[in-house]
Amino acid sequence: MYDAGLIPERATDASQAFAAWQRDGASILVTGGRTEVDLLEATHAVFAGHLLAEMPPSKVAPNPVPDQEGYDPASRTILANAAETLELHDDGHRAFGDRYPDLVCLLCARQAPEGGASFLVDGRRLVDGITADPERTGLAHFLWEQPIDQTVPAPNSPPPPPSTRPLAARTPEGRLSIRYFKLLEAPQEPAGATDHLAEWVRLGREEAAAAPRFSLQPGDLLCIDNYRAFHGRDPYTGPGRLLHRVIGWTDASFGLPPGAGWVRPAVAGSPS
Repeated sequence: MYDAGLIPERATDASQAFAAWQRDGASILVTGGRTEVDLLEATHAVFAGHLLAEMPPSKVAPNPVPDQEGYDPASRTILANAAETLELHDDGHRAFGDRYPDLVCLLCARQAPEGGASFLVDGRRLVDGITADPERTGLAHFLWEQPIDQTVPAPNSPPPPPSTRPLAARTPEGRLSIRYFKLLEAPQEPAGATDHLAEWVRLGREEAAAAPRFSLQPGDLLCIDNYRAFHGRDPYTGPGRLLHRVIGWTDASFGLPPGAGWVRPAVAGSPS
């Protein structure tokens, strides 16, 4: 174990939330908001001047069909299986390839009556621990040297550009980017890579199981550095849990993917 669990700092000031996001990989801005409009206003306040583009907001809500999950494009709702743990993951690399979003913001509108705690794993701390571990030299080389492509086309969308980078890489400006995901059912990884990838996934699951939990309260905006911190949540009960989500690209990302449906944020101080 590498003690990579992360508790985000809570802030009431947007600039403090941005500083904590840069420093730690995640932060929480305490707001009075509950709506998609509130989500965008708070996100723009935290990342004003740094946000290049964003996808239209979506919702995260329990699936009315028990023990199932999916996505409803008509309502832009991610339908969660409330009975199961949402496994550790990052957002967007399967849909956007190398230029996946570096920002995920989740605004809690309603929390579950019981359960639903969130958890975060600091990918930088995890990779640093693996790199320094003499028993995991092979895994460290794999993370930094072996390109892995798990891009998956979205329904009725053109195929995403393939990923050509290893799981651990740096932007031209030197910012660390680390990807984490569960194994595909039909993996197409290069020969010899599957065992290392399985080990990477196993270590992430161990860190997720040991990570400290925290509960988002209505009005809490969780800002995640999607290049650094992986996230998930525990099972919960009750139909009321609702989050609003936006993913975006800052001026410290790998850049915008072509033709991905993103929009420029209409906020003072944002790049035009």
